Amino acid sequence: MKSFTFIIALLTSSKLFAQTVEVTTEDKSSNSKEDYFVLKSNQDIKEGSYTKYTFFSNGIICTGFYKNNLKDSLWIDYPHQDFVADSGYYKQGKKVGIWKAYKLSGQLQVQYDYTNNQLIYYKPNPDDKTKTYSVLDGPNKKDLILDQPPIYLDGEIALNYTIGIRTGYPAKARENQIQGKVIIGITIDELGNPIAYRVIKPLGYDCDEAALKAAKCLDGKWLPGVLNGKPVVVEYEIAISFKLRS
Repeated sequence: MKSFTFIIALLTSSKLFAQTVEVTTEDKSSNSKEDYFVLKSNQDIKEGSYTKYTFFSNGIICTGFYKNNLKDSLWIDYPHQDFVADSGYYKQGKKVGIWKAYKLSGQLQVQYDYTNNQLIYYKPNPDDKTKTYSVLDGPNKKDLILDQPPIYLDGEIALNYTIGIRTGYPAKARENQIQGKVIIGITIDELGNPIAYRVIKPLGYDCDEAALKAAKCLDGKWLPGVLNGKPVVVEYEIAISFKLRS
């Protein structure tokens, strides 16, 4: 029975391969290229394995699978090559089951059950018990210590990678040897939706606009901040650095 099942699997795989053609695309703006399969009959439909690489070193950034142009099966993101950023399963283009996301140290940061919309595990940062966050109640704002801060479910590695590849160094800042940090505030509502962005600490020389644009590229799911057991509207701060290479 096992041999029969294996043969059927091989035949199915061979049939799928015969119906598809491999495609490679490049995106120099994000220093990446993609390798995937599309149907021969309709090359707008992805069908089969998917791999994303760094443009120059061919280091693998992401692996996954498409079924009828929708993400399916196991997907793994590891933008820094040495560490997994996050991993889990898709079904018909939606995340299902328990996904794991990691910190820059390589430690597990988040486990979230997308099927049941339930946080399974979260490793807080050392300063979470003492750090204050801006809690918004209409026009009123108070700096308070939260039960739980807003959580970016794709994890720390994915957040930093997305910001890193989407933050272009403005020519004006480069020409004037400008370095430093821009602090961006992202307002996360009670449902975990990012509803507003603003520059809290500017740097100038077009860096503020570049940082704001990068922050808006964070397309992963957020969990809202929690205060006294209830979700609240919180402004979450992200520091985006501009540093010239020597």
